[in-house]
Amino acid sequence: MSSAALLVGVPAPAPSQIDGRTVPWQPLPGVANDLAHIRDMLRSAPDAIDETAILTLVRPHDTTPDNILAQLDRLTAPLAAGDTFVLYLSGHGFHVADDDGDEADGRDEVFIASDGTPMRDDLFAERWRRLPDGVTVIGLIDTCCAESNARALTHPATTLATPPTLAATTHTGGGASLLFLAASLEQQSAYETTVTGMPRGVLSAALTDVWQLTPRGRESLGFLFGFTQQLAAMYDARQTTNLTYIGRDYPLTMARAPFSVPQS
Repeated sequence: MSSAALLVGVPAPAPSQIDGRTVPWQPLPGVANDLAHIRDMLRSAPDAIDETAILTLVRPHDTTPDNILAQLDRLTAPLAAGDTFVLYLSGHGFHVADDDGDEADGRDEVFIASDGTPMRDDLFAERWRRLPDGVTVIGLIDTCCAESNARALTHPATTLATPPTLAATTHTGGGASLLFLAASLEQQSAYETTVTGMPRGVLSAALTDVWQLTPRGRESLGFLFGFTQQLAAMYDARQTTNLTYIGRDYPLTMARAPFSVPQS
């Protein structure tokens, strides 16, 4: 088995040229914290992805568009049916004018690389289309604006007990199964918060707090992501955590143990 994970964090990108204007980006101090927590979460899963197959990119020369895509291609090339690939993006996100007519709202979602280049979602989508049937891609997209609500939170994750109702948009499709948890809806911003004195992205904080503290949070992907939606809303109600699934067997996928992969 060749399951793998790519964790990308860009806390302070260079200014971007977007739609004819220069967009500066404020630093996101929570990115490094989030990367560490997400990596720990993946490593602690039962039947976890092999630690040597979890790659973290955070240094500016590592988080250029060319290197992000090169590492993505390298890690996904060996994937076969039954494998899982996790992509985690932490940093700034934005919308730009759609350049190929594939977006109903006329806007492409972008991730801002360290050199300020807006990386369109199309760059990632074309790679998912190359993957074989039976591969599962789990995307965790925590792209934030530089705002902190500076709340010192206790841990409401420990109070979540009722099995959650998972809000998701599902589409039937062939090829690899794509499961993406995004920090907010397209028309919303995503934020940083302060958890026990530590700056974190709201989605990343909610996800890893549920993993560590909610009694049934590790039972299935459905429980993990459903509880994460609940907790993220408690941390900051201005953003709505959004789950999208494209593929077959949605109920079966959501019943899987989170981030566990078949062992060869």
